[in-house]
Amino acid sequence: MQTLAIYSPENKNIKQVIHKYIQKENLKIEVYNFNDPFEFVAKHHELIFDMVYIHIDNQYSSFLGERMRDYNPYTIINYLTKDDDELDSRFSFYAYQYLDHHAGEESIIESFEKTLEKYVLDHKLIALQTDQGYRTIPSRDIISIHTKQNKSYITTKDEILSSKTTSTERTVRKLLKQGFIRCIQHRIINPYYMKRLVGNRAYMLNNEVYMVSDAAKKGRETIMKKEFSIGH
Repeated sequence: MQTLAIYSPENKNIKQVIHKYIQKENLKIEVYNFNDPFEFVAKHHELIFDMVYIHIDNQYSSFLGERMRDYNPYTIINYLTKDDDELDSRFSFYAYQYLDHHAGEESIIESFEKTLEKYVLDHKLIALQTDQGYRTIPSRDIISIHTKQNKSYITTKDEILSSKTTSTERTVRKLLKQGFIRCIQHRIINPYYMKRLVGNRAYMLNNEVYMVSDAAKKGRETIMKKEFSIGH
């Protein structure tokens, strides 16, 4: 069963709309509602929520987002916000969507349906022919793929695999469509494992630092701003 948590002390509408949608579609999703940020984080540490909606406020929004990612980089984080002027300052940690705090029912449902689609996509398996044998790996477990001298090195959360570059070309194309970011020096990275993006430097949860191309960075910011407009 999937788990969804909502931290939104000021907006009860989103809770009601999502509860109604889950019941109507007969979805197997357990929903937790929170008004206290520390209780929210403590429960996430215990259960590891699959999806969350977090109300942005000046005091706790960054703290909550970073704690979510500390425990599980693949928790799908959606933010409820009142002020789009703060968007650029929030590029330091990954968010899937920004939803207007006063969004109506249609926009909330649109956001939630996209979140469910993202959950399904994140759990798809990638098939690879590696030097270590044939593997099927969840795309969510891949941190980066680096190519050097006709060899590809696939860094996952558990191990590093090697393969002929020709065997990974199709995989790289698939992962780029799923949201992976192209870096300088023949590397793609999984944005879920980014701690922050400063200039063109991507700081990863595994303490690696990669240089992101200008085109990839601009594309990433464009996507985030497009998502941010939901409900406006």
